[in-house]
Amino acid sequence: MTEENPNLVINQHSNINIEINKGEEENSSIKLKKEVLNKDFYLKNKREYGIDLLRILAMFMVINTHLGNGSNFNKQQPILSFKRYFFYFIYYWGRKCNIVFGMISGYVGLNSRNKLNSIISLIITSTIYSIILEIIYIKKNNKKYTILQYINILFPFSRNVFWYYTSYIGLFFFKPYINLIIKTISKKDSKKILIFIFIFFSLITSIFNSDAFGIQRYHSLFWLSIYYYYGAYIKMHGIFLEKYSKFIILLINLFALLLNVLLIFLSELNIVKWNNNYYNFEGFKLHVNPLLIICSICELIFFKDLNVYVFIKKIISIISPSVFFVYILGFNFNTIEYYKIIIINQYNLLGIIMFFFYKNIYIASICIFIDYIRRLIFNFLNMNILFEKLSFRIEDLIAKFLQDN
Repeated sequence: MTEENPNLVINQHSNINIEINKGEEENSSIKLKKEVLNKDFYLKNKREYGIDLLRILAMFMVINTHLGNGSNFNKQQPILSFKRYFFYFIYYWGRKCNIVFGMISGYVGLNSRNKLNSIISLIITSTIYSIILEIIYIKKNNKKYTILQYINILFPFSRNVFWYYTSYIGLFFFKPYINLIIKTISKKDSKKILIFIFIFFSLITSIFNSDAFGIQRYHSLFWLSIYYYYGAYIKMHGIFLEKYSKFIILLINLFALLLNVLLIFLSELNIVKWNNNYYNFEGFKLHVNPLLIICSICELIFFKDLNVYVFIKKIISIISPSVFFVYILGFNFNTIEYYKIIIINQYNLLGIIMFFFYKNIYIASICIFIDYIRRLIFNFLNMNILFEKLSFRIEDLIAKFLQDN
């Protein structure tokens, strides 16, 4: 047996200790990076109850707009009457509902995963509601459908029965590319796109009451994608309005809405007094106009960092999952007839406010209650597990198809 050199043994032990320390440092570094990444992911994707509250507010905007459309109040009141423009103020507050929903989708969707099971859940739930609602309509009105029409009931998104729902399904497949554009290009280039969209697709088309670039301006995937871009841009880069206090943002919001009503008044004054010879602001009656875009941006900024009390968070958690389906339940073949028989012109100014407030709460409460029961049934049947399995299966089939081709 040879005698070991003590210095060699000490050096070997020292080397081992150094390697162990290096390994521990590397592990610590990896853990630290993971913690930083997890924290960063949490900060980017944590639930913002202020945004959920805005989503609920937008739900009331939808109901508000449908009430206004169905009542034909503006046709019942003489042009240039104060009551008419007071109605316009309330109506156009709700008219921007599509913009707000689209911006929320962009703000929330920029850093979130594009999960297939969520869109499958939306499609199946909406189809079930569509079938039930259309059967009620058929029975109530003694309608006779052909076999093809009955088959079509199973595909509401392909028939554009609910335009926003159909466009949202389309947006699901496009938003990863919108996100990629915003995250890849510079802030300067993103801002150029935003300014271009605002000027050519909102400002010019509204001022000149024309359809710039021949783009259909009312209800479409194109416009929903634009609203999505606005929300995603604000999430990624912020916007100059954020430097102002929430009070100032509310004032800007109010001023933009009042200015929108004023321009409509001037346009109608021009028709009555000067036979439409001087100016035409009819484009500001459309929900794509720049003033309603500004209002929507202000509301997104106001709500995005809003502190919400704990008990309000609990209420939001109950209501928020049903918001989308209030749109389907509250505006369909059956309820359109209900909106058409509504008469508002008999009320004074306070009565108009109370009417909209009461009807908004009444319709929303019924729809939320119905959808809450649906959610309980889905939970009992473990439908979410079914949706996940179905999404995995579809994703596997798509992956295999892409590999083969």
